[in-house]
Amino acid sequence: HQAAQKTAQGYAAAETVAHLTQALSLLPQIPESPQRGLQEAELQILLGATYVNIRGYGSDDVQQAYTKAWALCQQQEPSPQLFRSLWGLWTFYLIRSELTTILEINKILMSVASSLNDPIILMYSQTAMTALYYWQGALPLQESYAEKAIAIYRQMEFDKYPQKIAAACYEYGQDVQQSYAIWGAFCGWHKGDSDHVVAHIHDLLTLSAHVQKYV
Repeated sequence: HQAAQKTAQGYAAAETVAHLTQALSLLPQIPESPQRGLQEAELQILLGATYVNIRGYGSDDVQQAYTKAWALCQQQEPSPQLFRSLWGLWTFYLIRSELTTILEINKILMSVASSLNDPIILMYSQTAMTALYYWQGALPLQESYAEKAIAIYRQMEFDKYPQKIAAACYEYGQDVQQSYAIWGAFCGWHKGDSDHVVAHIHDLLTLSAHVQKYV
C-alpha cells in the first residue's frame, strides 16, 4: 500500500498498478474486519485514480475500481474513503455526461460530507454541485455553490499550505481555487461579460503556475 502511494505520487503509473494489484491479492490473508474493508477500499480508490492517469476518467477500469470501493465503504460507517469513492464515480459519469446519475451521486456526496463535517470534503462536495448546475444550465445555482466552495478554501487559508494543495490535487484531481476560476470564466462567457472572463483567466494562469510547484 505505501509503495503504491509513493509510486502513484511519482506518476509511475504502471508500477503503481502492479503494487496495488499485488496488495489486493494479499488482502484475503488478513481476517475479515471493518478495518480490512477500508484498507481494500483505499487500494481500490488508489487503483481508480491511477487508471484515470493511464486511461482517462471515462475508462471502464476507473468505474470498476471506484464501484468496488464504494460497495466496500457502504458496509461501514460514513468515511473519507466513501466520499472519495463516490467522487471517483462522479468524475466518471460527469465525463460521460450522465447527468441523471450525477445528480443522484451529488445527493449522496452532500449527505456524506455533512455527516463527516470535514472542511476539505465539504469544499469538494460544493465543487461537485457547482459542476452539476453548470451543465444543467442553472447559472445562479452554479455561482452560489462555487462561492460556498471558495469560501471554505479561503477560510482555511488553503493556498498557504503547499502540502494540503498537493494532497487535495492528488486525491481529487483538482484544486478548488483553480476550479473556481474556470467556472467563473465559463459563467462570465455565458453572460457575455468579457471583463469577467478575462479576469478569471488571468487568475487561472497565475494559480496554475503556483499549484504546479507542489504537484
